[in-house]
This record gives sequence, structure tokens and C-alpha cells, in this order.
Amino acid sequence: MGTSLDNIIRYILLYIIVANIITVKYLYDMKKVDECNKTPLITFVYDYYLLELGTAITLLLLSFMVGSFFYLPKIITHKVIPVIAKSRNIIFLISFIINCIFFFVLYEISGKKICNDVHPYLTYYLMYNSSSNILAFIYIVVMIGFQGFNVFL
Repeated sequence: MGTSLDNIIRYILLYIIVANIITVKYLYDMKKVDECNKTPLITFVYDYYLLELGTAITLLLLSFMVGSFFYLPKIITHKVIPVIAKSRNIIFLISFIINCIFFFVLYEISGKKICNDVHPYLTYYLMYNSSSNILAFIYIVVMIGFQGFNVFL
């Protein structure tokens, strides 16, 4: 059972890597155009997705070196994972903020004709993807709010 879960985690990491490569390549192409490079926060978003790509690649390589996520040293399983589990709301909120900033950058890029001509369909695809992430966050927050409200009734 552990190996199949490890493989699922590796496939998820592989998907994250491919998606971030596409996003980083897109942002790199946008940064090469002078008018697009003047878009607010484009460097911040580019650096964030580059960092996320590096983190995913590192985790994937570590998963092959360690062999199994479920046989990690006790310092990771007993110290790091509980800290991440306790701070999941903050991580979720940071992810939401980054998605909003990314959507804003894409909106600014789509409004400029020269920037929109570089990758027109990819711009709109990334906008739809980012907006769906934002809407999913709002839906989760609303559903948690309603569940919490129903508990008190």
C-alpha cells in the first residue's frame, strides 16, 4: 500500500512540475517583452513560480532518493508534518493571495495588445485556471462557514 501512495504522490509532484514549467516559461516570455515587463508584480509572480518549481523538483528527487515517503526520518514525520498540519490555514491563505496576485498580473497582461499576442490562448487558460482556484477557495470558506453556523443551531 505504501508504494502505491508513494507513486500517487510522485505523479502529483510530476503534474506540479509540468504545470509550473509551463507557467514559468510563459512568465519568462512575458518578461522578455519590454511593455509586459512593466506589469506590476510580474517579477514577484515569476520568482514565486520558479521557487515552487524548484521545491517540487527537489521533493520529487528526494522521494526517489529516500525510496518511500512513509519511511522518512522521525524528525520529518514527528516534527515537520505536524507543523505543516497546524499551519494549513495560513498556507491556504497564502496560496489564495498568490492566486489573486497571479490573476491580477494575467489580467494586466491580457489588457495589453502586444503582451496578449505572445501566448494569447495560454493567457486565457491561465486566467481561467487561476480564477477557478480563487472561486474554489471562496466556496470552501463559505461551506466551512455554513457548517460552523449549523453546529451552533
